[in-house]
Amino acid sequence: MAKKVFLFDLDGTLIDTAPDFEATINEIRAGLHMPPLGLSEILPMVNLGAAAMTQIAFSAREADQNFNLLKQSFLDQYTQNIGRYSQLYKGLDKLLRQFDHENHPWGIATNKPRKYAERYLAFLPAQPTVLICGDDVEKPKPDAMMLHKAADAFSLPANHLGYVGDHERDIIAAKGAGMFSIAAGYGYLSEGECPSQWFADKIATDSTELAEFIYTFTGIAKQF
Repeated sequence: MAKKVFLFDLDGTLIDTAPDFEATINEIRAGLHMPPLGLSEILPMVNLGAAAMTQIAFSAREADQNFNLLKQSFLDQYTQNIGRYSQLYKGLDKLLRQFDHENHPWGIATNKPRKYAERYLAFLPAQPTVLICGDDVEKPKPDAMMLHKAADAFSLPANHLGYVGDHERDIIAAKGAGMFSIAAGYGYLSEGECPSQWFADKIATDSTELAEFIYTFTGIAKQF
């Protein structure tokens, strides 16, 4: 087993999934006779979860009689759009191919439910050794439970793993687990969010820089 292993958050870190959400939200808004939202308006919603996205994107309240129906409609449409418009962030394609080439383990730890997260794996150039999802644990991020579960799956001490995410809860979880942490400063940040205030071990200003950090951390060679 490798001495150093890296884990990724999914949305806004490994894959730019926001275009899938943009299409989904605007398809539903069109059906509700609401004007479309721009991608810049949708980006800060992506990390909030289905209920919060339903409230913000469709001006709905959880107390509304049709809220659950609207949320389910959103999730059903999103399922149809998964992978249709999203793409891997620049530089990470080569990194994942190199992991695969060297048979170097890596993983994904996301609060996203497994039934949605697994559908994105088909669009990756290499498959993660470990996938831990929000419904695999009792307490998702910012709790460290998910990352401890990943470390156990690799049979490695937590300080032999690194984790990257684009939300403060990712860094809180990584620190709670005792892992090397990287903040994805290019991810789906809300207005006023500042990754430097999360006190991660590193801040990647873009995905290319993230790849460089991971090459160094894991010690794998750059060939592709």
